[in-house]
This record gives sequence, C-alpha cells and structure tokens, in this order.
Amino acid sequence: MAVTVLKNLKESKIKGDPANHLRRAIYYIMNPKKTRDGLLSFSNCGTSPESIFDAMLITKKDYQKEWGRQGYHFVISFQPGECDEDTAMKVGREFCEKYLGDGYDYCYSVHNDHPHMHIHIVFNSVSRYTGLKYRYVNGDWEKSIQPITDMICEKYGLSKLEYDKGEKRIGKSYAEHIATKKNNFTWSKIIRADIDHAITVSNSMDDFFKTMKNYGYRIRTGQSEKHGKYVAYSHPGVTDRESKKAHRDYSLGEDYTLDRIEERIWLREKKQKTYIIPSLDEIPYLPKPKKNRFQVCLYNRVEQAYAFQFLDLRIESQIRARKDLLHINQVAEEAVYIIKNDMKDFSSCEDRLKEVKKELKQLKDTGIVNSEIELSPEELTDRKRYYEIRSILSKKEDQLSDEEFESLSDELENLEEKYRDDPIILSDQKDNSEYQKLNEERKILLRIIREQPIIKSVEDVNIEKAKDQPIQIPKEQSEVSAEIPKNTESRKL
Repeated sequence: MAVTVLKNLKESKIKGDPANHLRRAIYYIMNPKKTRDGLLSFSNCGTSPESIFDAMLITKKDYQKEWGRQGYHFVISFQPGECDEDTAMKVGREFCEKYLGDGYDYCYSVHNDHPHMHIHIVFNSVSRYTGLKYRYVNGDWEKSIQPITDMICEKYGLSKLEYDKGEKRIGKSYAEHIATKKNNFTWSKIIRADIDHAITVSNSMDDFFKTMKNYGYRIRTGQSEKHGKYVAYSHPGVTDRESKKAHRDYSLGEDYTLDRIEERIWLREKKQKTYIIPSLDEIPYLPKPKKNRFQVCLYNRVEQAYAFQFLDLRIESQIRARKDLLHINQVAEEAVYIIKNDMKDFSSCEDRLKEVKKELKQLKDTGIVNSEIELSPEELTDRKRYYEIRSILSKKEDQLSDEEFESLSDELENLEEKYRDDPIILSDQKDNSEYQKLNEERKILLRIIREQPIIKSVEDVNIEKAKDQPIQIPKEQSEVSAEIPKNTESRKL
C-alpha cells in the first residue's frame, strides 16, 4: 500500500532568512546522490535548486508575502518492488499537473536511496497567479487529494494511496485550499464566463443580449455618477430575490463594461479570458453510471454544470446548471454515492435512508456516541479551544487574514501534537467514526430525496458532441423575461 505524508514548511526563526526551511527542503529533495545526478528531478520554475528557490522568492516578493508559511512538502512512498523510477516520475508529474497545475511554483524528485521508491514534492505557499496563500482546513484529505492519487495509481497498476495517519494528526496543515479554489465558483465568475461566450456567438449587441436572456439573465441598464451608463445582470439561480443580487458590469472588470463588450463584438475577439470552462478531468473521482436512468440523470447533472457554456438547454436547465455549479461538490457527492452504491431509483434511496436511521439509533442506544470522557481541567480547556479553532477555520476562513489563518492553524497543530499519543482527548466521542460515516450518508440521502424534481428534470445531452460543435444562439424562450437595453446596435469605432 502506497502512503502519503503531508507537511508544511514554517517561517524560519533565523533573522533575515524566513525561507530557510523552504530552501533546505528544495536542496534536500533534489540531492544528486538520491536522484541519479538529477535525472529523477523536475520543476516548473527552474532547473537547479538555486533557480527554483529564487523563483519562489520572486513570487513571494511580487505579492509582498514573504512571511508566514513558506511552502509545503509531501512524500509519496511505495512498497519495495512495487514501483520503478520511470513510473514514479510519471506519478509525480501527473499529480503535480492535476493538483497544482501552473498556479504554484513546484519541484519534485524521485528518491531511489531506499528499498521503497518514494516521491518528494515541494511547492510555494504563494500562488504565482493570484497571490493567494495556500490554505488547508480540517484535513479533508479523502475529498480533495485521495481521488486524484487513486486515479493516477490505478492508471499505472499501483495500489491506491493511503494517507499516513500514524502521527494521529486530526487536521494536517496541508491541502484543501486548491481543491476548494478549483470548485469555488461564484456568480461573478459565471457571469464573466457567460459574457465571454455570448460575445463569441454574437454579431451585434442585440444578439448579445438575446443570448444572455436565453441563459436565463434579467438585464437592465442604469446610470452611475462615477461609472456612467452600466448594465446590471441578475439570474434566477442566484436567489429568489434576484433583483437584489444584480451584478453591475463595472464590478466584473474592465473587459465587461457595455462599451468594451460592444468593442469586443465588433473586433470579433475570439480569444477570451477563461474564467471557468472546466472539464470533468477536474473531478476524476466521478465514476461512469450504469445503464440506469436514475444514475445517468445524476451523472448528467454534474456534467452539465461543468459544461454549461457548451449546452443548448431549456431555460430551466440553463438556470439549474449554473446554480448547481455553485454547489458542485455536493452535486458530485450525490452522483458518486448513487453510482458507487448502484442505487436504482429514489425508492432504493428511501429504503436505505430508513436503514441508516435505524443504525444511527442503535449506535446511540449502545452508548458509543456522546459517551462521557473523564478529563482534567487542562484537557477540558484544550479540547474546548481545539474545537473553537476548528470552527473558526471552517466557518470564517475567508474572513481571516493570512497571518490569522496560519497562527490559528499552528495553534491547532500544537494541540494535536500535544495529544498525539492520546487523540481521544480531542474527540467528542469515544468512537464516532462509524456514527459520522452513517450521518454523512444520511445527509446525502436526504438531499437526493429532497431534490427529486430537480434530478428528474435533467436532460440527456451528449456533452462531448456538444463541445465539438459550434454553439449557436439559442432560440427565443419566453420562460424568463429580459429587459433588453434599447439603442444598443453595434456602432463603428
């Protein structure tokens, strides 16, 4: 069984050298004696330890984020004889490409100095494109990294990776941020993507507004003292009170103002900024459904959310696909559950829900859940603080500065390290793993049953065929009205 260990590289206490630990990690993993004179090393930001480290420092300086956590390091280890050097290099490359992409400076190496082959990966704590610092909340390893590692290992005939929990870390400081950011779709991003696409299929401003209308948007114009004439976009998928959630064009960026859109249409600007247009490659854990309409509908629901820009759907489905994209993790979770458990219909979900509730009640009756643990005053104080921090990191992550986030994460780590040999002190129950698993299943089943009308309405559309064909402006649809601004015909520039 392959094992992955996660670590973070803190700011060094050496005065004037905060990135000392990052430098040492880079030099260590690229040691020629461990990598066949460097043949088993690769980086997307340099060719030597010096140039890689310098590139990471430049990124930090560009965004004035030279403090706090400096980088991240993890090790993927295989059993002796399970993996050769060439395969390990491929695993390291594909993992970095799928998980980190071009967003972070990184380097990786395969070490062959032990009987078991292992891969080291080090990457910068600051994104070179956004300047955001990498974050991780509550160690959601199974949902964020495990699917990618499993897919790659399966591809090369290797055993699936297992997260090393030998240190009893409840929340290793490493990984959720990128996975969250990849799926952290907002209405601003969706509107920008829709505008980008509408421009490519429009010959005039009238075409543009009709296309946006057929995506489900309500459109109105207004006059701002500071910005002049503007267009505001609202969508039923945002909220039932969409009129209060309209996005004005100047808030979307300079390429999305009325004049700039008209200019882009007139210039036939086809190279648009790609804000979304994701692919199913980003959710490799979604299995193919069997020939069962129930499973196909759930699978198509995920596909259509990811490929919403390519599809000529009914207006209700246009709205639903965009709304699903905002909650794509939950939508995908439902599809994965149904397909992996081979559920045939809603009745089977309802039957399983009854069984889950019965099992949960049995666990409660046995006293496994909510059992009292005798703790000292110090242990009680530490446990209370531990859950306070976890709550803050989970619910208020976006409100925290990088300094606050990393300080709280370090405090969480220290508490987990303190009770490494007795982790039950930081747990509310003596044995809650089975209970938590069943409770999560209960939540998924409840959502699926509650969403019956939505799931049943999913159209069967061939995504790949749709992507291969140029998209035309959808036919006029009357379900959602739009106020098309007047006097918006394209003018000569």
